[in-house]
Amino acid sequence: MVQVHMESKAMMESLNNEKAIGAHQRMLTVNTKDYGSYDPAPAMDKPAFKPIPN
Repeated sequence: MVQVHMESKAMMESLNNEKAIGAHQRMLTVNTKDYGSYDPAPAMDKPAFKPIPN
């Protein structure tokens, strides 16, 4: 009984590994250009110095 349980557990683990490998391969082939490009907002720097007229 214990031997059968160990064999079925090993078989289930190998099936899970195969599924994980297949999912990983699909994730690697995803076209990331579909999501646009990274365009960060402009930095909030101080404005350039402008002399104040008298």
